[in-house]
Amino acid sequence: MYVHDSKKQTSLNLKGVLGFQMGLKLQENQTIWRTGLITDIVKSKSAPIN
Repeated sequence: MYVHDSKKQTSLNLKGVLGFQMGLKLQENQTIWRTGLITDIVKSKSAPIN
């Protein structure tokens, strides 16, 4: 059995790592989303109005 404190510390570290990775993923996705959005705006502006 683990000592309670060290177990707690491990889960905190895991949460920190997971949170960090999630943050990176979110940032990555946001960049892709923004780029897509900008592309859409440019396309709609340059497209002829029917």
